[in-house]
Amino acid sequence: MKLSNLNERAERSPGGTALSRLRLMRQAGGENSERLVALTAGPGYGKTTLMAQLERCSAGTAIFLTFEKQDRDWRHFILRLIAEMRRLCPNFEVNLEASIKGEVQLDEDGSLAPVIAFAEEICQKLSSQFAIFLDNLEVVNDTREVTDRIRLLHDHLPCGCHCYVAGRTRPNLGLGRLRAARDVVEIGQADLQFTTEETGEFLRSASALPWLEEDIRAWHRATGGWPAALDICQRELTVAGKTAVGLLPALIKKPGALNRYLAAEIWSGLDNKRRRFFIQSSLVEPVEIDICSRAGIKTEMLPAAIDKMDAQGVVNICNEANTAFIFNPVFREFLVDKLRQSSSRSEIFQLHRNYAQAYSSAGNKDKAVHHFIEAEDFDSAAGLVEAMAASAVETGNLHLVARWLEKIPAVFKITRPWICLAQAQISFNQGDLDKSHSLVNRAAAVFGAVDSPKGLYCCALAISHMLALQNRHSESLKAAQDAQKWARESSEHAYASRRAVVQQQILGRRRIKRWRIGDQTLAFGHESPEQSRLKILLSDLDLLFLKGDFGRLLKCSLELNNKTDVESLALPYRFFLFLHLANAYYQTARYEEAYEVILKTSQSIQEPVYRPAIDCLAERIDFYSGNKSRRQEDASKIVNKNKSLDRNWAHLGTKARRLGFCREALKLHEQNFACCRRGEKLLFETVGILANVGADKFRIVGGPGGAGEAEMTAAFALARKHGYKYLESKTHFHWAWKAFQGGRDELAREQLKAALQLAASLSHHHFVAEEGRISLDLLAFAFECDIERDFLKVIFSRIGNDAVPVLASSLTDRPAAKRVAAISAVAAAGGAAAAGIIRPLLRDDDANVRAAAKKELAAIRTGTSDPLQLLTRRESQILSVVAAGLSNLEIAAKLSISEATVKRHVSNIYLKLGLNKRRQVMEYFQPARRNLEDLVLARD
Repeated sequence: MKLSNLNERAERSPGGTALSRLRLMRQAGGENSERLVALTAGPGYGKTTLMAQLERCSAGTAIFLTFEKQDRDWRHFILRLIAEMRRLCPNFEVNLEASIKGEVQLDEDGSLAPVIAFAEEICQKLSSQFAIFLDNLEVVNDTREVTDRIRLLHDHLPCGCHCYVAGRTRPNLGLGRLRAARDVVEIGQADLQFTTEETGEFLRSASALPWLEEDIRAWHRATGGWPAALDICQRELTVAGKTAVGLLPALIKKPGALNRYLAAEIWSGLDNKRRRFFIQSSLVEPVEIDICSRAGIKTEMLPAAIDKMDAQGVVNICNEANTAFIFNPVFREFLVDKLRQSSSRSEIFQLHRNYAQAYSSAGNKDKAVHHFIEAEDFDSAAGLVEAMAASAVETGNLHLVARWLEKIPAVFKITRPWICLAQAQISFNQGDLDKSHSLVNRAAAVFGAVDSPKGLYCCALAISHMLALQNRHSESLKAAQDAQKWARESSEHAYASRRAVVQQQILGRRRIKRWRIGDQTLAFGHESPEQSRLKILLSDLDLLFLKGDFGRLLKCSLELNNKTDVESLALPYRFFLFLHLANAYYQTARYEEAYEVILKTSQSIQEPVYRPAIDCLAERIDFYSGNKSRRQEDASKIVNKNKSLDRNWAHLGTKARRLGFCREALKLHEQNFACCRRGEKLLFETVGILANVGADKFRIVGGPGGAGEAEMTAAFALARKHGYKYLESKTHFHWAWKAFQGGRDELAREQLKAALQLAASLSHHHFVAEEGRISLDLLAFAFECDIERDFLKVIFSRIGNDAVPVLASSLTDRPAAKRVAAISAVAAAGGAAAAGIIRPLLRDDDANVRAAAKKELAAIRTGTSDPLQLLTRRESQILSVVAAGLSNLEIAAKLSISEATVKRHVSNIYLKLGLNKRRQVMEYFQPARRNLEDLVLARD
């Protein structure tokens, strides 16, 4: 936009780097019914340029007048209007000029006769497409004689004529009345500011430089959408012959054309007192008058000055009391440059210290630290950061102090233990384990020297958490016991005790007991009861997981998640809560919900030390979420693709067994067992590995042999002794499989009963479903034996269509009661796809069987009103389009897939729904389309 010498008439027409802003021209164009267009903005927002563009585009006759100081005399203003009119119309009324030079009185109805005569002359001698452009209205805006005549002229202009006024202050033309009459278009500073798109259009049209989107956004942010700043900085860049667009910050700070522009337009209008205030306040953002007063800066008579600066567009007021505002970014740099020119380095440092003390006394330690650092008073900054760090260490909100710790030299931090402890946790989150341990030990040494139980308690807990995440549970237990010793408050002691119990349980040194949270435990302590309760409950989730009570784990995790502001939680607590919730969903075979939680966790927590656990669980969920192509992969390929999970051999081995690679599974599990023997003896992991080794050997050898029996017996004994119910359930299940394969049905029935009772009570859905997927005949045997049938129905529904063939045999040649139960199980497993198998039973000889078949078919048919419960997401999309009546070819075009793929999906839909005609699909699903509005793809 052309903004140099804006008041010169010759420069009004757009040219050079001018930008035609079509959105504003449409808003203010002459086709609107409103006769007045008011443009109000500070200097440099392109008011004059827009007026010139509107004048050039006007369809009829137009005059353009820029107000001068002499126009404060209304006669001078009207005479200039007449002179402009005579340039367009030489025979314009001559007598009117003579009457204006004489004394003019108000007539009876309050109008001013010369102005009315002027408007009438326009009606007679000019077309209806007439426009008056009045620029720099702020020059006369406080002169009522002039503004009254402008308003009167507007009122008497004929329909189709427009009056455009532009100024830096809101025009005193009775806008409220005109707004009510819908006779005014108001264009403010926010409208005139460049949008990001306009910034890009301007820069690309004004320069051949290779502008990238991120560079354009950076220029737009730095200039605050101020056209003058953008134009002048761009001119500076062009003059300098630069090719790198990343030089914008340096250009803005560089004294030059922009500074001269600001000095001429704004700076000259300030008295010395206000200049000094604005210069000194440029160091803070936002500027708060109360803070400035505390810092010893004189602030009297400021509200009026701030109002004026707001009208000029160089500050934005933050509150109604005019006590806080933000500088335009470019003007702020101008003021900072003035401060550097007028003050010495020591004076600027002192000003920063004054602001730091003011913010500190107001309780805003964060900004106080900033100003101490700017003043290079690092000792005072470190003192404030240490006070902040003490709270941050306990809550885990280390981001509050992390950015300041980077800016304070090490010599000022090394003797402050709370800072050392905060740095240790930051280093640990970043994956620098050696540095974190060194810093914690240094902090503990200082706390010990000054006899600070609180500090020693926090150090011990920090060490316990760090070691637990590294699977060094013996050392973690010792640190938790040290924390118990240093705890001085009830809540501290309760939490440290919970942490010790968790480590003891992992190590097998203590059997799980049910812990209750007493109100007296939560009534004391430095932390709030809510924080104490949260920590203790998170430890209880650990115990529920170790016990294998996944039903209660899911319930408690959901309650905690729903009642807690998760985003405000400290990083370690947020991590453990998310991980427990995702694990609970995963272990109860609710993979979609688990995937959503783990995705949220992955996005929320980026710190390296937490990534292996997140990635491990994410990989498990991905594998078990039903992607059949993944199930066909070789187990070794899965291992190779997961190098980051080398320490999780148990999971990889289990996947290999469930893919049918039992020898590969045994190899992986034995490697896992060897790692455990070399490292710390973690009983919980050891029991799980022994059970897996035994299960692998069972499946490799088969029959009644003794291979794997020793491992399974040891795993069962340890699980029973230490209360690992999940692992106990697994050993029972594997023994049941071995007995069933060996033809020992009575032993198999006994072991299945023990396994499924535990699994049903503790919600071991994932294990039973996935292990049962490769042991479907065993699950069918359990169902025939009437063992936990309700639980098995849920398991069959998780397994899906694969379970239907083994259950279908129970629909014939069985007593009626068993056939009735089998119908329910087949429907649970196959859903709509089982309709074809159940339908023949409508003609069964037994009335109960016929009734059960009819009931399940009705449930299936009812269930098809919501296809999302029966079909995959892609099949649901295809279904909705089929219901809309589109052909296969049209569906392929809509979804950008091949027609062959569409046909395959349609065949699957027919199979699952027990249908065979397209017309049936349309009949059944047309009523349900209201529930599928987000999936329906209608014709263009």
